[in-house]
Amino acid sequence: MSTEQKRTNHGPLIVLSLTMALGPLTALSVGSRYADEETLARANAARLVSDRNNQIAMSDAPSTVVAPNSAAL
Repeated sequence: MSTEQKRTNHGPLIVLSLTMALGPLTALSVGSRYADEETLARANAARLVSDRNNQIAMSDAPSTVVAPNSAAL
């Protein structure tokens, strides 16, 4: 009796994994290269608004120090 080993083809799995890993990076690279001026202006405006919101949120945070409760420990 001869024993034959069944070979598994991992090619499609490798291609799918690389596509999932590199697809978003490729889209970001190609998109930023070929984006028109209006799209870049909207992206920069959104970034500035986000930065302002983060600064406002950080400045609204209470700066009080809470002492640890010995009952909670």
